Amino acid sequence: MPNALDDPHWENNPDVELNMIHYLGVPLIWFDNSVFGTLCVLDDKTRQHSEVNKKLLWHLKEIIEGDFRIFGYSKELETSNTILEERVKERTGELQKANEQLGIQLAEIKKMEHVLRELSIRDSLTGLFNRRYMEETLQQELARASRKNEKLSIVMIDIDTLKEINDQYGHIEGGDKTLIT
Repeated sequence: MPNALDDPHWENNPDVELNMIHYLGVPLIWFDNSVFGTLCVLDDKTRQHSEVNKKLLWHLKEIIEGDFRIFGYSKELETSNTILEERVKERTGELQKANEQLGIQLAEIKKMEHVLRELSIRDSLTGLFNRRYMEETLQQELARASRKNEKLSIVMIDIDTLKEINDQYGHIEGGDKTLIT
């Protein structure tokens, strides 16, 4: 509007009362597509603006609205980050609980492995190491004794008459008691 005094639409505008009779403006749209306001050039003199000046004003509008969008995106990003941080915190807590449970289960498994290992290498009646243990450790013990220049003894007991003792006195009263003593 080169001169608002020439246009009846402007006669009640408060800017005209302040002697701002020249107006060139473009609307500014907020990041949510609502109207933010106007970017305008006001003057107390009649003016004619070139197309370059009008394009410059539109270019400034685009720059400002781009900044509005960046602001909007940053707000959305902050909200998303807050939500994500809460999810990560919740999930971390869940994983910590699961990890603790796995730790407890692992400790139980290790205990059971130890018990099973002992059961597999010891005689259940006497508690002595069995032949399996000897076969597993013999080469290692021979190498250690050789390395340290030490002697190594192996004791194996075989009771030739165990069958007769079991037949005469029974397994519990005969053979088992014989093996324990």
